[in-house]
Amino acid sequence: MLKKVFAMLTTAVIFTATASFAYAADFTPSVERKSEPAVIQTTNKDGATVDAVIRDKDGNEIASIPGGSLVVTPYSKRDQAADNIKLYLNTAFGQLSDKQLSELTANINDYLSKNSDGLTEEDVVIRDLFDVTMDQTYLDYLNTEGNTITITFDTDYAENTFLMVMTNCDITNGDDWNIIPAENIKRNSDGSVSVTFDKMCPVVFVSDGGQVAIDPNGPSSPQTSDDMNMGIMAVVFIVAAAGGAFVVKKSKKSF
Repeated sequence: MLKKVFAMLTTAVIFTATASFAYAADFTPSVERKSEPAVIQTTNKDGATVDAVIRDKDGNEIASIPGGSLVVTPYSKRDQAADNIKLYLNTAFGQLSDKQLSELTANINDYLSKNSDGLTEEDVVIRDLFDVTMDQTYLDYLNTEGNTITITFDTDYAENTFLMVMTNCDITNGDDWNIIPAENIKRNSDGSVSVTFDKMCPVVFVSDGGQVAIDPNGPSSPQTSDDMNMGIMAVVFIVAAAGGAFVVKKSKKSF
């Protein structure tokens, strides 16, 4: 009888442990250690080299961001960032670790069906998580509806790699992530990516998991390593306890 109970407990714990991470969004292991995607500078209407330009709803250039003024902070460097940026990145990581992407953005499946070659939610992974901000003077321009900023990032994505960009600009008040429209994402011939934003906040790059090279020596993502380790530890404790009870019971019989 004890053997049966022992087997049932072990099965239940393994199921519970695996269920806790089976439904979370997937990360590439490098998210926890990789640097920010570098900003590739551009030129403004006066020919000056700048980090980016801000345009109004009609496409007119209304401001340019001086070189070195855009601050891009990857999740791996959150502890060196300002307190608010650290909070944003930790909150973002927690939201993305705890839920499926479809729980964070309702239209993901529609986006994938229209903009990928048959990918589903289960096929994609979060490849980059970072925050983007700049001086308040320039942030204020984005408070006007229709104003946008286009930033070009230096990436190592192959030309045919699927890319979806998501943001949460109200990160401390909820987990409602928005997908940047496909027409606001431009793949450039040099491998860089230009993305047009209407707000500055935490950003994730989501890619086809089948096209991402995984570093076997890199740290594992939280929902595949940490949660699994916790589950395994739980199994070990219960197995040990049940096994101990069985041994004690058997020993008593021998006397």
